[in-house]
Amino acid sequence: MKDDIQYITRRLTWIDSGQEQQSVEDSQVLAAFTQPLVILGDQGMGKTELMKKLSESDGYTFISAPKLLRRPDHYVHPDTVWVVDGLDEVAGLDIGDPLHNVLKKLVAWGKPHFIIACRSAEWNSVTGKLDISDEYGEAPLELTLDPLSDEDALEALSKQATIEKAREAISTFSKAGLDNLYRNPLMLNFIIAVIKSEQKLPETRAELYELAVNQLRLEENQRHSKSTLAQLSKDDALDATGVAMATMLITGCDSITKQTK
Repeated sequence: MKDDIQYITRRLTWIDSGQEQQSVEDSQVLAAFTQPLVILGDQGMGKTELMKKLSESDGYTFISAPKLLRRPDHYVHPDTVWVVDGLDEVAGLDIGDPLHNVLKKLVAWGKPHFIIACRSAEWNSVTGKLDISDEYGEAPLELTLDPLSDEDALEALSKQATIEKAREAISTFSKAGLDNLYRNPLMLNFIIAVIKSEQKLPETRAELYELAVNQLRLEENQRHSKSTLAQLSKDDALDATGVAMATMLITGCDSITKQTK
């Protein structure tokens, strides 16, 4: 979540040993589990904000994965549980397998306890569990960050606009089959921008697509602000998005990731 939205209490789900889905509130995560944790979620789902919230507890230290790798091997911070955000960010640095490098650093620090966050699409569950188990003697628990509920979205929107406009936005997007937008904190900021601009709320996917191009193509992560993708013009962004969407429709895939060399 960005600066426009105050932190919203989140829920996370996992599959237990009996293959049943379980759920836990973010405030209960640290007390509920002792094994290494992997927090998974789609882009913009609020992983970084959740990790920062978890690190506010005594004995927990927030650090990004790229920053962790820049620390010296002899760096020692006793009795700290490392809350490592953005494992997927390491992939863009082209320095080898992200998890391998993070684990190598943690091993050099004496194998401290940790929590790692990663985009779902970038996480290899099978090898990830094996690698962590090899070093820590137990497999990590994978927790998936749930989307916002209607109530969460309504509360967040009502803090930025009138309750009437917030309800209108939720209703409009829901009727258009676009409820997945306000369930994603990053997309919720887009909706807030539309409401504040006094623009007409999009009622169809075509209207939404046109309205969203200029807003969503902007790169807010400063680490990628000079990348080729971030420098695309509106027309190029439209063309690229069209190709990506057509590919997803043809293949039946629900996401696209950049293949690193």
